[in-house]
Amino acid sequence: MKDRLDKKSSPLPRPPQSVGGAPHLSQSVPRIQTAPSEPLVYAFPFSEASRSRVRAAMLLADRDFEHEEQSRVLTHEARRALAIRWICRILAVFADEACDLARSGAPDWSPSRTEPRVSEVVRLLALQAEDSKFVGGNKPDLTDEGDVREEVYAEIARSSEWSEYQHALVGLLDQCADSHPDMMPGPASDASVCTGAASSAPSEECNFTSEAQRIDAVAAYTKSWKCSEAALARTARVDPADLSKWKKDLLPVESDKKARIEKALRNNEGPTRLVKRSRDYQVPAEPSNIANVGG
Repeated sequence: MKDRLDKKSSPLPRPPQSVGGAPHLSQSVPRIQTAPSEPLVYAFPFSEASRSRVRAAMLLADRDFEHEEQSRVLTHEARRALAIRWICRILAVFADEACDLARSGAPDWSPSRTEPRVSEVVRLLALQAEDSKFVGGNKPDLTDEGDVREEVYAEIARSSEWSEYQHALVGLLDQCADSHPDMMPGPASDASVCTGAASSAPSEECNFTSEAQRIDAVAAYTKSWKCSEAALARTARVDPADLSKWKKDLLPVESDKKARIEKALRNNEGPTRLVKRSRDYQVPAEPSNIANVGG
């Protein structure tokens, strides 16, 4: 009897201890990690109608993301892929609105302002995706110190939405170039692509090591020749999307496209402009410059 009483009054075993001395608690990542997205805050003029269309696209993308989350268990990789798709869907609507505003001549909108503003919205969407699609889970590192990571930007650039935006942008830039034709055979005398470079000879002083330097080099080229970036891309025999990737250092170091772009800038090679064609006769636009665009 005494033995039985002693057993009843004996203390309960202690809970298992972790290495640090705290009680061991099982930790699990929540299945539902989605929170409502917030409206984008634009640092540039953007009409109320355009804001509404972009916000509607965000809410629809939120709804579809939540449906995917509730219908199956998402791995971290699957959730990250859905976040990229979420960004691309909304980006497509913003890019379409941006190109329309620039095409219509809306105040403070122009083809040259469209591309940096699209890039800024990509950054805002990536930050939103991190904050609203991984609540309580492991963040996917879509950004690094507030900027979109290069590999993430490369994934976005491979999407069909990005390709459609690039196609619209090329048309917009060519339309702008056609409305301001340059009849001079060479570049303006007061501008040069590379600091200290002669306009008629290659220069070793061109420095393309930073994104800012690459953007400045392209801007100087288009200003000097009074042409679009698409005209530079045709001279370098690359797609305009590849020129955008080059500016962001997303082309491989050994890429032939990278080498052709930098050669065109260093040598200050003339732009390859589109030639307007009549219904009865078609004039080739410098076939030697535009052949093998994808090579």
